[in-house]
Amino acid sequence: MKDESLENNIVSLSSRGWSERRLAREFAVSRGRVRRVLYRHTAERENGTEKIEKRAVASSKLDLYKADITELLEKYKNPPITNQRIFETIRERGYQGGLTIVRDYIVTVREKKSPEPVVCVETAPGERGRTTGVTILSILPLPD
Repeated sequence: MKDESLENNIVSLSSRGWSERRLAREFAVSRGRVRRVLYRHTAERENGTEKIEKRAVASSKLDLYKADITELLEKYKNPPITNQRIFETIRERGYQGGLTIVRDYIVTVREKKSPEPVVCVETAPGERGRTTGVTILSILPLPD
């Protein structure tokens, strides 16, 4: 949520020497928000633009092996291949990364099993456990 008056107050009081902690306490916002407002203001003054360029996303060690993982998942659908076995297979092919990144990627790629629907039986209150004495007597053998 962008509040221009709050941001203006934060910037002006910061230029007068107020600390980030004091500004956060005064305006009841987090120190992180104060820091972001001041950073954005500094970036706008230096660049003359409102947009701050985002850092480029670095490539992952796993990127080279995503096709192999997809191939393994397609090949071993029933029974499904385990994450550990996929990790071991791509490790043999030269993968140098860790298991966690492989597991996180497989969760996004693997087909999700749809859970079996639950069948609910609706009964009136007291109907579910009610039995009649006749039913019980007919099951019991008669004494001689």
